[in-house]
Amino acid sequence: MPEPDSHELVKDTQGNMVRLDHQPVGIVRTDHAVVRGGSVRHVRANHLSSTRSAIGTVGTDNLGATQTLVGSVVAKEAVVRNSAIAGTLAGNVSLNNVAASWIVAGNVQADRVLSLAVLGGNIQGNVRTLMGPRSAIAFGVALAFSSLIARFVIRLFK
Repeated sequence: MPEPDSHELVKDTQGNMVRLDHQPVGIVRTDHAVVRGGSVRHVRANHLSSTRSAIGTVGTDNLGATQTLVGSVVAKEAVVRNSAIAGTLAGNVSLNNVAASWIVAGNVQADRVLSLAVLGGNIQGNVRTLMGPRSAIAFGVALAFSSLIARFVIRLFK
């Protein structure tokens, strides 16, 4: 492994336990991963713990993330605090002070979450979404109506 200050990219890291401290890594496949201040393109681990990191995609059973930027997450259980996530697909998710684009989960426990959309079987807590049910329906109707008008205008001028 390179020194923490090195900017060399480690392409693949495999093993039972992987600990990354301020290192850029391409792909990590392991049973248990701990990322502290590093950047990882893809992580596939049974358990992932991340603090002050940037991760592209995550596939894991258990995720614990604090002050982390994550592109997409697929997890059975996820606990995320003070972070930003592009997309989440999880069985159970607990979010605290998180900005997320999409959250799709069976159970969502949230406190101070700002999101584009939250889909879940059971959603509890303080969640602010960009669109509620009424505005989502209005947006869908407006989009369908405007595409219908655009098709009509295109056929009219052909």
